[in-house]
Amino acid sequence: MLPPFDPWVSCSIAADVAAAAHAGSQALAARQARRLNELLGTAARGSGLYRRLLKGRDPASVRLADLPVMRKADLMRQFDDWVTDPELQLDAL
Repeated sequence: MLPPFDPWVSCSIAADVAAAAHAGSQALAARQARRLNELLGTAARGSGLYRRLLKGRDPASVRLADLPVMRKADLMRQFDDWVTDPELQLDAL
């Protein structure tokens, strides 16, 4: 678990934001694609719901528009299947 404030993490994030602010459109598009790929890969590994939604698909080729709209009420109804940290239990939260 990360401490509440980690100066190294904060500096890393600040450097990433500064670099993105000066990037061209192609670099920003590549950055967005890489980050979406990482996000979907993490979701597919940790969440049963997203594992099923992404089954047989390469996260690198999935666009957000390809995924169904997920509303908070829908996610909360299937919390245990959706959450990526199995130690989190809705009733305990």
